[in-house]
Amino acid sequence: YGQRGIYSNTHFEVIDGFDNKKEENISITVLKTVIYGDVSEITRSGGSTGVAGAVIQILDQTQTNILAETTSDSLGHFNIFKDFWTDGIYFVKILKAGYEDGLIQINVADNSIEPFNSTMTAYVRITSPQDGAVIYTEP
Repeated sequence: YGQRGIYSNTHFEVIDGFDNKKEENISITVLKTVIYGDVSEITRSGGSTGVAGAVIQILDQTQTNILAETTSDSLGHFNIFKDFWTDGIYFVKILKAGYEDGLIQINVADNSIEPFNSTMTAYVRITSPQDGAVIYTEP
C-alpha cells in the first residue's frame, strides 16, 4: 500500500560504513499517497524484464481526464504521488511506442491503493522470404 497517515512505533535502523548501528522506534507522518507498480514484458525464456520509459497515466472514470502521469524507470518501476485520492474507480493507462497500450482498472478505498503489475505486449512483424521467416520487432 502507499497510504497517507501517521505511523507510530515504526522501527528505524541506520548502519554506517563502519558497522556502527543505531536503531529506535519512531513516529512517521506520510504526507502523500503513492500509486506504484511495475511494467514488464515476458521474455522468450518465459521470464520477465522491466519496460523502461513506459508512460503511466492515471485517468478518471470517464477515461478522458489525466489526473496524474509519470514514466517507468530503467527497471520498469514507477511511483505516482498525490496528496489525496477520493474513493472510487480509476484507470491506469500504460503507453510505449512498439507495445500494445495497457488499461487497468483500480479501486481506491480509504485513500489506499494496492500495488499492481502490468505486462506489455511488443508488436512483432513477420516476413517470410524463400529461405525462411525473419522476425523484426517494431521500434
